[in-house]
Amino acid sequence: MNQLQAAGYIVENGDAIWGKGATSDEAWQDFLARMKIANVEVVMELQTDAGGFPEPEQTLASEYRIIAATKALLDKVERDGGAISWGWRNGVACTDEEKAA
Repeated sequence: MNQLQAAGYIVENGDAIWGKGATSDEAWQDFLARMKIANVEVVMELQTDAGGFPEPEQTLASEYRIIAATKALLDKVERDGGAISWGWRNGVACTDEEKAA
């Protein structure tokens, strides 16, 4: 089994890949930009309305993590978006094909 090489980073939350970049900071900034376009505020703590319900269009920063990713996965996200199937091998996020290899 070949060792995978990280070529960049992704921001994910278990449901999808929300940002990507050559560095972890670039991936986080891409994530923030995508959330802004979607009119979603990334917060450290959820704000509630007068009734005690969370304000709409908020997401907790702590629900996302930045992880190393292969070039093939970064390319797939660029081509197909972040709602794709992917996996892990040796601590690096990768395509399903790389995981199976």
